[in-house]
Amino acid sequence: MSDTPDGVKVIKAYFNKQFHEQAMLLTEVLQSLNLFNPTVLNAIHRTPRHMLLPGNLAPLAYWNGVTPIRGTVALTSPWMTAYAALRLALQPAQRVLVLGYGYGYISLAFANIVGPEGEVVVVEQDKDLVECGRQLLKHLNITNVKIINADALDLPDNLGAFDAIWPTLSVKTIPSSWMSSVNPTGILGAFIPVAEHEFASNEHLHKSYRDYAEYLQSTWWKSARLVFLPKNGELETPTFVMYGLSNPPMAREGDPRLDHWYEANLSIETHVLKLPAN
Repeated sequence: MSDTPDGVKVIKAYFNKQFHEQAMLLTEVLQSLNLFNPTVLNAIHRTPRHMLLPGNLAPLAYWNGVTPIRGTVALTSPWMTAYAALRLALQPAQRVLVLGYGYGYISLAFANIVGPEGEVVVVEQDKDLVECGRQLLKHLNITNVKIINADALDLPDNLGAFDAIWPTLSVKTIPSSWMSSVNPTGILGAFIPVAEHEFASNEHLHKSYRDYAEYLQSTWWKSARLVFLPKNGELETPTFVMYGLSNPPMAREGDPRLDHWYEANLSIETHVLKLPAN
């Protein structure tokens, strides 16, 4: 993993030796998960994840999993961020919409991919998160991310069209404003409940809920599926249905729990999707 010129500047400005080494190790972990795209890896590497966390959580900044902060707010896992960038086919100079800013990790990583000629527009309803995010962007001198205080479920009409849309929230049905905001060749990601026929064949869900109706009325978003929809006239047909999302366990190398996690969560990417190396 080599630094790009921008990466060197970021590291000198915001990474001490400890975090620099952790960021480098993280890219090696992502490579071990069959994620080799250099643009995506450099974007993950150059995003100062530790600056987005409270001080007591900074030591966990470069763990390859979701990092909870408060309530339902958390930093998206690096592996999911890299995976999303690849499945959305993000490229320099693209326009990307992120639904929900949170503490900004996925927005900043995407901004590193689309570069100065691209733009990441973020819709966030929490005014405090909007203000914190804007202050951070100013501090980091990031000019290709714009945070808008609005409802992600009812997008403003003046946002324009996007090459990719990524949600940080789950929805029971995909809002029409999301679909109408995708370019003709764009891709929309969405977290939605599993379909009733999928529920019927899912033993894990049957243990947690009596029936499909109870699943929809409870915390279904914990077992959401991730769909990617191309705007090519077939929006109703998902191109991909994801396995149950989960973090890698906090375990030492060689722990059997790690082997189980890799087998369960990565076989789809490496064998079914045949994720390209570059």
